[in-house]
Amino acid sequence: MYLTEVLNWSALNLMNINFSKTKEMLIGTLCKNPPPVLCIDGRVVERVSVFKLLGVLVDSSLKWDSHVNSICAKAASRLFFLKQLKRNSVNSADLLYFYVSAIRPVLEYACPAWHSSLTQKLSNCIERVQKRALVIIFGSRTDVYEDYCVQLGISTLFERREMLSKQFFKSMLSPSSCLHYLLPEPRDSTIIDKLRNSTQYSADTARTDRFNKSFVQYAINHFQ
Repeated sequence: MYLTEVLNWSALNLMNINFSKTKEMLIGTLCKNPPPVLCIDGRVVERVSVFKLLGVLVDSSLKWDSHVNSICAKAASRLFFLKQLKRNSVNSADLLYFYVSAIRPVLEYACPAWHSSLTQKLSNCIERVQKRALVIIFGSRTDVYEDYCVQLGISTLFERREMLSKQFFKSMLSPSSCLHYLLPEPRDSTIIDKLRNSTQYSADTARTDRFNKSFVQYAINHFQ
């Protein structure tokens, strides 16, 4: 029924669906008892467990292993160019500039979508790429990684993701934001002033850890 509605809407709006780029993904309990396959014009829609959507790998399990492995591999491959620049006597300042311009963005692209749901293992996996880059640029160090970042005036990748996620959440607070509707109803301003906890939004009661780590829920708990 829903597929028919989508097809009818796309036809009325002259936006025909590209069958070759259309995939089906089952999420949650549907995976245990999968429904019949979808068909468009007699052709079966491919059912996938991982799909790249706007540069982000989405997994049917709603975990981020596939995406993190992908961005770490892509960023690690670019470390080769960093090594080549180092061998050609490029100075440390320019090497660091290359890293923050060409490698670090790969590791934090669209991070508000997945940062709050990362496990510690996946977070450490991402952080190791920056550690390798700093070793290439500045040589072997025995300093504590976080202290070394402070000395160099750069943030850890976790801190960067927190900052970028907070900025994204702040942009959502504007009523003109296309994502503003995702926020819960704001608390009554006349009551907020009387409370010790005067945050504008109250987080919903989380029944699952997955929901508690979703972006809006995480942002309300951490960025107000």
